Amino acid sequence: MSDSTQEQTQDIVKEEKGFLGGLLRLIFFAVAFFAIIFTVMANMGGSSDTLKESIENFVSDTLGGRPTRVERLVRMSFFPLVGFDAEGLEVRLSNETSDIGLRVDKVRAFMSFWDVVLKKPRVRSLLIESLDAEEGVLGRQAFSIEKAFLDHNKDDNTAKVRANGVLGAHDWGFSINTKVFGKSPKYSYLLDKEKPFVFDIANLGMQGILKDKVEDYIRIEDFSFRFEDKEFLTGVFSLSKLEHKMMKFRGDLVFGAGKSVMRPDVVIDFSQNPIKVSGTLNSKALVLSDLRGENSLESAYARIYDVLAWEKGAAHELDMKVEIKEIKPSGVAEPYGYLSIEIEQKDGVLKLGAVKGEPGGETLSVHCTERDQEAKGGQEEDIIEPVYVDAVLFQKLDGVLNLSSADHPCHGHILEKQND
Repeated sequence: MSDSTQEQTQDIVKEEKGFLGGLLRLIFFAVAFFAIIFTVMANMGGSSDTLKESIENFVSDTLGGRPTRVERLVRMSFFPLVGFDAEGLEVRLSNETSDIGLRVDKVRAFMSFWDVVLKKPRVRSLLIESLDAEEGVLGRQAFSIEKAFLDHNKDDNTAKVRANGVLGAHDWGFSINTKVFGKSPKYSYLLDKEKPFVFDIANLGMQGILKDKVEDYIRIEDFSFRFEDKEFLTGVFSLSKLEHKMMKFRGDLVFGAGKSVMRPDVVIDFSQNPIKVSGTLNSKALVLSDLRGENSLESAYARIYDVLAWEKGAAHELDMKVEIKEIKPSGVAEPYGYLSIEIEQKDGVLKLGAVKGEPGGETLSVHCTERDQEAKGGQEEDIIEPVYVDAVLFQKLDGVLNLSSADHPCHGHILEKQND
């Protein structure tokens, strides 16, 4: 080997040693740096007054600035787990009162540091015991959680989040499936993309499969709604978040003993005051007994309204078009055709416009007042002169709209023609 070749080889070896040495030094300093950082983070946790105050500030900001106090911070951690364990969390109704609006005996929640960094919402520990909220704090009604926890069945390695409590005067219970990761004692739990759930309150029950297909979109399949221990409604529906505080609701639902079909496609605009609901309700088959009477859509709605105690007379606006391809009265073999109804409600006044139906393709256009004695100061107001329609069509409209009822907003506005 020539001297020049030997010198080149030696130079290459020196360069490689220099590169490897530099790389090893970089790795060493990086490991040392992160070891120091993680050690500091691990030691940052604990139960100091500063950490307890940070939790109080977070809860206060979440609940509109209400004064918050934590009796005991058991532990707060940043590494290797991120989360806290606290007891006796109390939130006052306001700065001007000592009345407690919300109290939680115990709350514990932890996630892996690396799951947080990698944005994987896996929970390592979750427990809420004895949460009690007064009316107006977490909703219109008083609300409580007796216990919410992770129920891990290690026989088949499946898990659910379970919770139960009281809403107003009604007991409720909820469960949703989670996916299990890891091995004992470092299990973690994740709500999967397909999540079977069950929710029961009073004598109402719901279950289905919750699916997250894309961001800001929820689809519920195999949905079933029980009313008085009887399955009343089944199908699939979706909720989509739109811009500017709007939400889209679509579905394909079957309800009632007569298996009526309803396909809603509506937009709920929460940015407006009052809230506005607009869109279409299509039905290819509607059995009248599924609308009113025992175990009907009307009775189910009334029960849901009673249990959830929505605000009486809550302001809202409607701009809807209802299209029914086949209407079938109870006890009648053959359906009697198509009906289209435009519904509008604004400023407390309910109007039915362009009511179209068979026979003869007759078209009605009538505006009706909502018969609300309190809203009208005890006075009922007629908007226009009544419209008289063919007797056959009146009977069919009466079957759908219940025009004969004195409580109906259109009672006296659509009348049957009398023979001369």
